[in-house]
Amino acid sequence: MCTSNPSSAPSATSMAATQALDPYAAYPVVKNPDRSQWDKRVDGSDKGDGWLGVRKRPDGGVSSEISAGITINGKETEVPLMVPGLSKDELRYLMTNDPNLERNPDFFKKMPEGVWEKAEAHAKKRIAAGKSPFRGPDDKVAE
Repeated sequence: MCTSNPSSAPSATSMAATQALDPYAAYPVVKNPDRSQWDKRVDGSDKGDGWLGVRKRPDGGVSSEISAGITINGKETEVPLMVPGLSKDELRYLMTNDPNLERNPDFFKKMPEGVWEKAEAHAKKRIAAGKSPFRGPDDKVAE
């Protein structure tokens, strides 16, 4: 016997509309997350809300940036991997695989190449404009 109330379940139309507005809706934006347990960036600065917003992970945690070091202009540069333009599959990889290299040493080896390419292109564009690759307080969340 079905005990759910069909009128309270989201309709296919409303789910499609949500996906159209937010292609990453499978990982909802978290408002006012508890930042007390967040790691810092390599340079010691606080992590921010990221280009895609703070997203709820299936494991119950949140991610906003997931950063990596890449070489830009001959210099090792920390950049966010969660950038505008990721496909749903690319974000799925980031959100469903533990980015902690102590627990998951193959995280970067198995990461889709498109994530690297998009993160690098995004960072280079921002750096060329004299900006940080990370979203700052005056930057808008990607739409």
